[in-house]
Amino acid sequence: MKVLGRVLSCLLFCSVPAVHAAPALESSERPIATSWLAQAQQELARREYFLSRNEHGLQAPNRAQGFRSYFEGSAVRMVARSAGSEPLAALGLAGVGRIDAEGQVQVEVREDAVVEAREAQVTQRWSDLRITHINRPLGLQQDILVERRPGGTGRLVLAIEVGAATPEPSAEGVALRSAHGRLLLGSIDAEDAHGRALPATITATGQRVVLGIDDESAVYPGTIKTLLSG
Repeated sequence: MKVLGRVLSCLLFCSVPAVHAAPALESSERPIATSWLAQAQQELARREYFLSRNEHGLQAPNRAQGFRSYFEGSAVRMVARSAGSEPLAALGLAGVGRIDAEGQVQVEVREDAVVEAREAQVTQRWSDLRITHINRPLGLQQDILVERRPGGTGRLVLAIEVGAATPEPSAEGVALRSAHGRLLLGSIDAEDAHGRALPATITATGQRVVLGIDDESAVYPGTIKTLLSG
């Protein structure tokens, strides 16, 4: 019996040290490696929407929405992300102004903007106006900053000239239809310098898209946001 007891004791206590140590080190390294890989994948996905130049100019591809944007002065031109690069639409600022008492849009025509580009953003800058285009998976977002209140009375308006497509009213905004596809300009949102929401509309008139903002009680600068999606 004494011999059997010694054997059992050795089995219980002598074999314990060989079970541990190495697996604990591996488990602590695995989350670090997984985290690094996830961060690398996120960075690659983010860079996919960065701007670059090709033989046609400054461009930003958008795989999620199926179009490529080209930035040319005060205009933005969208083409299909395909071998043929079929034209989808072109948008350019026609002017900023007011809607008069007869409901007519009166805008001041703007010259070409100064263009600045960085990563996935392009900014078109005028003396009192700035439009920043942000290329992201949800679409091409436009952040429009109006520095000071335009003169006149009536609703503030920004008129956008449309080329290569026909603007049509839509429940979500304005649809831009061409022979090669359809884009949607919508999700309009406006606020003043204090973050107060301003009533805003988006309509189609002829070959123009008109953004209308009730800025009667607004504190400037004001911001208007839209989203162009596929």
